[in-house]
Parts: sequence; C-alpha cells; structure tokens
Amino acid sequence: MAVKRQGTRRYTAVKPTRSKISAKALVITEVLILGGTGHAKVLCPILTQSGYKVGAVYDGNAEAEPFLDRLTLHDNITLDAWLLKQKKPVGFVVGIAGYKGQLRCAMAKEFLIRGLHPVTLKHATSWVADSAHLGLGSQILAMAAVCEYAKIGAYSIINTGACVDYACQIGNGVHIMSGATLAAHVTVGDCASIGANATLLPHVIIGPGAIVGAGAVVIKNVPEGAIVKGNPAK
Repeated sequence: MAVKRQGTRRYTAVKPTRSKISAKALVITEVLILGGTGHAKVLCPILTQSGYKVGAVYDGNAEAEPFLDRLTLHDNITLDAWLLKQKKPVGFVVGIAGYKGQLRCAMAKEFLIRGLHPVTLKHATSWVADSAHLGLGSQILAMAAVCEYAKIGAYSIINTGACVDYACQIGNGVHIMSGATLAAHVTVGDCASIGANATLLPHVIIGPGAIVGAGAVVIKNVPEGAIVKGNPAK
C-alpha cells in the first residue's frame, strides 16, 4: 500500500470522504481492521460487542499476525481477492493509534476509494451525550466520556478513560490518549495527539499536528506542530 508516513510536523486538514451510498441504506456486518498492531486487538472485542464480524486484518508488514484465529492480508493482491469474495458491503476500522493520525486518515481515504465503509465505534462502558457528534470512523473506548455538544472529528480516538468535556472541538485524526482530561471549549487541531493523563484547561487551542506529553498540564495555546510537556506545559 502506497501510504506516506508522517515525515514533518506540518499537516493539511484532512476532509473525510463520504461514501456515495447513504450510510442509512447500508447494513454492515463484516469489518476489515486496517493495521495489525496492539490497537487492533483493542478494537476486536468492541467490534464483536457491537455485533460486527471481523472478516480479516490488513497489514503491509508480512510478519504481522495479530490474531491466530483470523485471516491477515499482507498485500493488495490478497486484499483485492478477499474483497471480491464478499457478497455484502464491508466496513473498516483503522487499528493504528499512537502519534499517527495523519497515517490513520490517509489509510481511511484509500479504503474509502476502494468502496469500504467507515465504522464508528463506541464501547458499551463509554458515555456519549445525545448532543455530541461523532465523526466517521471515530473510536470511543472503554470508560471514555464525550460530553454535551462536543464534536469528535473523523478517525479520531478517545482512548480508555479519557474525558472530552462540554463543547470541545476535536479535529480529524486526533488521538486523546488514556486518562486525558479536556475541560470545556478546548479545541484540538487535525492529527494532534494528547498524551495519557494530560489535562487541558478551558478554551485552550491545540494546533494541528501538535503533541502534548503524558501528564502535561496545558494552560495556554499550543502552536501547530509543537511538542509540549510538563506542568505547566511548555
């Protein structure tokens, strides 16, 4: 798969591509996991819990075998052969976490072009307000909270125990890592990452591609592509 990995800290906003077929008209039962990493193993039980069957895992690394009991596809030839056998629409989730938001969005775009459909996941123990918005292919993991009028962008991850408070605006390809707390009206730009147990004070703006270190306390805006850590973060 010809997908470029992150090489710089400057990013262009990723606009999620919508399928030509209305999501309401689709019944997705089988899902392809993109990426055979540890995050794929996290997503697998959530998919099962949500009533999906994991049809296969795709990973370009020939040595990746995340599941002994599931098919792993390693190249476009085997991928296309598998897709041709499917009689119903196939969904996909991106099993890549960490600081790889740009790669996550790029992979999603490629598989949208292939005709697959993004699946949005919400763990049974998470809480999402009725007024919140979850973007295509976003993932809300165990015990995470997405509060009133918060907006989560496409292919973003709200990881275990993270809290996104009132009216936060989260861009595409963002990773809010485990235990992080975003106070009200925080804005996080595309492909930025918020480290585990970090705390962001109200109205803080995190620029696209920025990285907030684990445990950091952010009291002021963070520029695009910057890396900050500590208390207060700098």
